[in-house]
Amino acid sequence: MEQKISNTGKLKQWMRTLVTGLLPTGRERSGLTLKLFNSWVENLTNSEDMLREFDQAGKTLIPSGEWLLDNIYFIKEQALFVQQKWPRNNFRKLPRAQEEPQDVRIFGMCQTYLRLTDGHVEAQKTEDYLLELQKVTVLKMSELWAMPLFLRIALIENLSMVFTNILKQQAAYRQAAELFETWEPLLRLPGKLKQALESADRTIVDLDPSFVDYIAARQRNYAEDTTLIQAWLESKAETMGVSLNNIIAQEHLRQAQDKATVGNLITSLRTVAHWVWQDHFESLCHVEQILRQDPLGVYGAMDFASRNHMRQVVEESARRLKVSEIHLAKTVLSLTLEAPRSEQKDARQQHVGYYLLNFRGLQELHYAFKARLSWRSLLVYWSKEHPIVLYLILLSAFLATFMLGFIGWEQGFKQLKVSTLIVVCL
Repeated sequence: MEQKISNTGKLKQWMRTLVTGLLPTGRERSGLTLKLFNSWVENLTNSEDMLREFDQAGKTLIPSGEWLLDNIYFIKEQALFVQQKWPRNNFRKLPRAQEEPQDVRIFGMCQTYLRLTDGHVEAQKTEDYLLELQKVTVLKMSELWAMPLFLRIALIENLSMVFTNILKQQAAYRQAAELFETWEPLLRLPGKLKQALESADRTIVDLDPSFVDYIAARQRNYAEDTTLIQAWLESKAETMGVSLNNIIAQEHLRQAQDKATVGNLITSLRTVAHWVWQDHFESLCHVEQILRQDPLGVYGAMDFASRNHMRQVVEESARRLKVSEIHLAKTVLSLTLEAPRSEQKDARQQHVGYYLLNFRGLQELHYAFKARLSWRSLLVYWSKEHPIVLYLILLSAFLATFMLGFIGWEQGFKQLKVSTLIVVCL
């Protein structure tokens, strides 16, 4: 699987095919729900209970089952993190997949990424994957920020699916263990063992590969003659049209693949949990690369929090103006390049922040799209630019309200005194 993602030519070709089905549709509903995610977690919990019960009884576990028992507390911790961070209100901001409009696009991309790498996630490999993907379609900033969370969701989903199959194998192990325990006392009694095998032959039609593997492994541990059991297994395999050795070899291969997949998924979950995603976000964000072309070079010298605040303004403005984030960021940059360079003019107009944070700059940005700021936005940005004036207005309004209330109370008190005197005189 890892060869697929390392081969850039194949990846590019595959991406162009993939993205045609992952274009935004504007729909706001998603098939991925918290209830569905909780069902995956519940499935893993049930798998843990069954495997632990089997282990405590001293029975042989499927190799990949040991991975779950050793890491179940960490998996539950990550599931709790997802449940707490579940983007209930942010789903509407995420584009939907065209072929699967009930699912958010970034979740489909995470699922595909895990299929490409057989569940093996690395920070640099993830960055390469997203950079290659964005040569076909540019991801929104909300999608890039959501990548670690949706990778966790996809990893837990894959673990749930893998252990659904592993539980079937473990159930076959259980059946084989219970049956072999009835044969064990008869190993020195060939006649009775033969009768027991004939009885089993009538009840068991097809042999599960895990069942065969368990019986074959157990019989090798006994010094007694197990020729009858071996012959019975070979006879059942023959009726299925395959050889016994082939069944065992295929089962060992499947168990090795399951063990590797589970190991990759759990290791990847640990990797994602330790990511500092902001270290990767800016190198992946196209809006960031555009804003860094700030003619004054001020934007690139800012700290991460300040740059992130400006990117949030780009995201909100693009959504309000119904244009792409890239288009809006390029418009901001073009406005800075068109700004006058004379010393008499305001040099701030040559800084991208002027059109994202300044009241007049934001108006110019909206005029560029033949739009106007809403009254609410005008009030918010005007108050940010004139905080002292706003403070004095609010203070004056408070004092005026207080004085009017006091005058009204004083007049009412005087009227009350006159009324009381009249009543007393009467």
